Amino acid sequence: MHCRSANSCNRFRPYSVILTTKLTMRPLNKSASRVLPTFVVAFLSVLANAQTTTPTIAPATPVAAAVDLPKAEDLVAKSVLVTGAEAMRSHKSLTTLSGLEIQGMGIKGSVKTYLASPNRSMQVTTIPGIGEFLTGFDGTTGWMVDPINGPRLIKGVELAQITREADFFKDVNPAAQWETLTTTGSKEFNGIDCWVVAGKRGEDSATLYFEKTTGLVRGSEMTLDSTMGKIPVVAFLKEYKDFNGVQLPSITQVTQAGQTVALTIESAAFDTVDETLFALPKAIASLLLAETTASAEDDDEIESDSAAPVAPTAPAKPAAPK
Repeated sequence: MHCRSANSCNRFRPYSVILTTKLTMRPLNKSASRVLPTFVVAFLSVLANAQTTTPTIAPATPVAAAVDLPKAEDLVAKSVLVTGAEAMRSHKSLTTLSGLEIQGMGIKGSVKTYLASPNRSMQVTTIPGIGEFLTGFDGTTGWMVDPINGPRLIKGVELAQITREADFFKDVNPAAQWETLTTTGSKEFNGIDCWVVAGKRGEDSATLYFEKTTGLVRGSEMTLDSTMGKIPVVAFLKEYKDFNGVQLPSITQVTQAGQTVALTIESAAFDTVDETLFALPKAIASLLLAETTASAEDDDEIESDSAAPVAPTAPAKPAAPK
């Protein structure tokens, strides 16, 4: 199918979830506005049955007693309990204001994130000297507007990602985020003794770290799609802070492609979101209308072609008389 306009072609461009070197005008990643708040909470969404393992020991070595690993579902339940995630059920929206810094590059900014029940989100990332990056999801349509690429609709894998992240109760019901999850062992993660949990959802996989003493999720390692291919990303939830009975990761560090983005929550407020925030910007509404119109025209063309009359077959030439 041919593209009727540049915008109709642009709707097929991929979308990614991490703020990266694009902010320094080196376009490693197409989604400069998909910053850390929704990315981080996705790491809390884990639930599955665990398996126990027995260390492999040389025959001459005395056999040590097998140590049962904690079930992944128990680790998740403890994490939900200690963070007070159940309190989210009593709220309808959450607004956070965070400071953002690309460490070692002198780039700083702010991120304002709006989440509303059941599945709407809006983020405004402001980088002085570069501009404002907007990303939203109204329950159906995902979109972004930035000063580098302009407006575009989010599609495919990226839309599935933002849909999951917009779930207001994802931390209350982590089972919705992963198909399977298994506790595989223990490891020191950024100086913290953690249980290691492997999660899988379709072709997506991640390694998650649960602090042994507190039960808090301390981070994740996973590979994300970008316009440059698959990129390893490591997130470290450095500190938690209580906001109206809910423990949120107040300091988060995400390392990608050799750069670390730090996000520090400065304030959080429940039930103050204005519903008009989730309305589609005019530029996005125009793109959506153009896409819908183009799709309808293509359907009409297909229907017209299938309904076109078949040219009559020429009558057979009479046989010559004998």
